[in-house]
Amino acid sequence: ILEFQTALAVQAEDAYARSEMIEEECRLMNDTWIGENAREIPIIPENPTLNILAERLEYQKMLAERRYLPFAYLSKDASLYSVDLWHTYCYMIQGRSRSGKKNTLKLLMYAASKKKDVRVCVIDLKGQELKKTAEQLSVEYITEEKAMFEFFKSTVPLFKERNQKKQRFLVDGLEEETLAEKMNEDTQIYIFIADMVSFVQTAYKQIEGVGSMNAYLENITEKGSYHGFYFFVILNPEHVNSIAGYKLYMNMISYKTGVHQGGNTAGQRLFQFNNIPFQEQSKTQKPGTGLTPMYEEPGTAESIVIPLVKGDLK
Repeated sequence: ILEFQTALAVQAEDAYARSEMIEEECRLMNDTWIGENAREIPIIPENPTLNILAERLEYQKMLAERRYLPFAYLSKDASLYSVDLWHTYCYMIQGRSRSGKKNTLKLLMYAASKKKDVRVCVIDLKGQELKKTAEQLSVEYITEEKAMFEFFKSTVPLFKERNQKKQRFLVDGLEEETLAEKMNEDTQIYIFIADMVSFVQTAYKQIEGVGSMNAYLENITEKGSYHGFYFFVILNPEHVNSIAGYKLYMNMISYKTGVHQGGNTAGQRLFQFNNIPFQEQSKTQKPGTGLTPMYEEPGTAESIVIPLVKGDLK
């Protein structure tokens, strides 16, 4: 039900006075009501922001669930769009320069940080653009190669433990949906990577005093789904030639999950958007919009509107 009509009868001298009395009565009811409000008809604000998005009741309900990470609006019906973690492991935020990729990463960082029983780590090796956001959200923030090594080293025992747990569930014959639910009962680990190229290059680098971490990262990105770990990575298709042959890179893009921003879908090879007419594939899109492949219908694009992160994050 989207709309209904009701009547409030009052005695007044004329129509104007009656209107004033009804308005005051409605204001009084609204001010004293402590229950849940009626659902509003979904709309996409003219200038959508994270603050507006976070006020939606559906957003708060999704944050309360282990399965969803909300961050945008579906263009077709203004409903909330979220990452379905049950179908996600390495999530690519792809697009050309200045297409809004870091803004999207911040939206996902915010949602992850508001969930219960999580560990959130941001790896930003090229600069410190995400430093303020990480500080406001009180999450781990890594800018140094050695710190990145130490972080992943700290996950080794946890990964081994969860892999053993996953194998037991597989022996018991659990189906994918149930397996994902069970494996997410423990602390969820969210890893946000500000730049795919620098991350991969650092993974293969011999770091003085500690060595390299490529073997471990290759292993977990290949076999680590359904462990309660999630990678969210910014990827510019124009900059990946230098890492295209690395196994770590190939592992991470192989899951084909994520969002494409900036338009020009013809200029990328990661996602298939078969439902976009050929003449539309080379057109660019402004920041604040994106295309994401549907889980249910591979090769089909969902159009989304991505709010802007502005001001202090609470």
